Amino acid sequence: MSEGIASVQPADARASRPSRRRAATLLVVVVAAIAVVGVVSACWSLFGPAAGLPGTPLTLVTETAPADACPMARLGDVVMERNGSELVFHQGDGEVEIVWPYGMAARLVDGKAELFAPNGIRIGVEGQTLPDFAGGYLTGNAFHVCGINGLPV
Repeated sequence: MSEGIASVQPADARASRPSRRRAATLLVVVVAAIAVVGVVSACWSLFGPAAGLPGTPLTLVTETAPADACPMARLGDVVMERNGSELVFHQGDGEVEIVWPYGMAARLVDGKAELFAPNGIRIGVEGQTLPDFAGGYLTGNAFHVCGINGLPV
């Protein structure tokens, strides 16, 4: 009878070893995942959509995340201008509040403001009239852009 008890105890001791190993492995995986997320976040801030663009950054109101859908409204021609360190847009005699898609960037290049799409293509230059915006008024009086000249941005 003592033999049966002796054989059960080592089996219980052996059973707890793999669960300790699993817990240690899980801890290593969680720490590694946190490290990867930190590295990706740092790289995105250094090498994100505006990375590699010429000039000095200007203030531009953008969405905080990519939009899920594009409202089907149109905004007529607007003139792009610079007011200090930010881009402003005028239609007729009034200023138009525009929220640009996530990843858009405004830069000061050779003394003129330039507007860039997330893929780095220049959309416009200070003083230029920008035509045919697709989007809509989602919040307040701000027009949220999701397309220019029939192309998504």
